[in-house]
Amino acid sequence: MTDADPDVAPTPDGTLAYRVRLLDGAGAGDADAGDDAHGDADTAVAEVFVHPERVRVEFALAPDEAAEAAAAEGLRVRPKATTPPRTVVFVEDGAQVKRVLPAFVAAVDDDG
Repeated sequence: MTDADPDVAPTPDGTLAYRVRLLDGAGAGDADAGDDAHGDADTAVAEVFVHPERVRVEFALAPDEAAEAAAAEGLRVRPKATTPPRTVVFVEDGAQVKRVLPAFVAAVDDDG
């Protein structure tokens, strides 16, 4: 996790709460590679945004696999028309938080 904002406040458009990154060498490929504060290359997995009534997770890594896994868990999923494409997964309440974890696993496993 990077760029975490401990004082994040929800907004209707969504406020970035944190980013999830995978250090190279831990199964990551080259999608959106960059250097972190320690000089290690890493890969963007997802960004998490806070809204007043939900959390929005945007998967950049293996978006199709993340979408399939999240949908299988009963979460609302939609593609995001960007280049490169992303998948948006909506977590409507705290009880759904654990249901998004398979989407993270699917994204990372597909890339590794």
